[in-house]
Amino acid sequence: MKNTLFLVLFSIYLSACSSSVNEDVVPFQEQVNDTFDTDVYIPHLQDYSITSAIIETGPFGKHKDLIIEYSKQLGNKKDEEYIEKYEENMGSEVLYGIYGGEPLVFKLTFNDGKQSSSPSNTKMINDTEVEYHKIENKNVLFVIFNLDSGTYSGEFRLTEISEERAYEIVEQIIRVAK
Repeated sequence: MKNTLFLVLFSIYLSACSSSVNEDVVPFQEQVNDTFDTDVYIPHLQDYSITSAIIETGPFGKHKDLIIEYSKQLGNKKDEEYIEKYEENMGSEVLYGIYGGEPLVFKLTFNDGKQSSSPSNTKMINDTEVEYHKIENKNVLFVIFNLDSGTYSGEFRLTEISEERAYEIVEQIIRVAK
């Protein structure tokens, strides 16, 4: 009887532990890693919902982009017909979503090649050079940085997120993905 009770309690404990771990992993993580043949870090943030994750292939199929949009609220998911038309028109593959989350807070892109932006400012974050450009009249912050696995870029809407929080997310990506 004691062994049975122990096994039941242990099973409950294990299932609770595994569900808390899974909350930190996005549902399409394995598909992304397989597509890019590397571990791509995708932030799971408590204060923002992922509303879409889409893979777009560049001209001649040379490079791929993973584009993830984060919003304050998840919203309703678009129907399958909408998603199929989107994939067909955009030449893309929708991995997750598309949810009508509002307002859009930021867009994160991962590219499997090395990239650079037009001349901009740079700052070092965790020994990684981050190029950034702030467009004051549009309240947008663009960032781009290269890691061994590829290039991350972000477009942060500073009306919805502070510049400090944007750089915290960049720092988190660099710390975990490096």
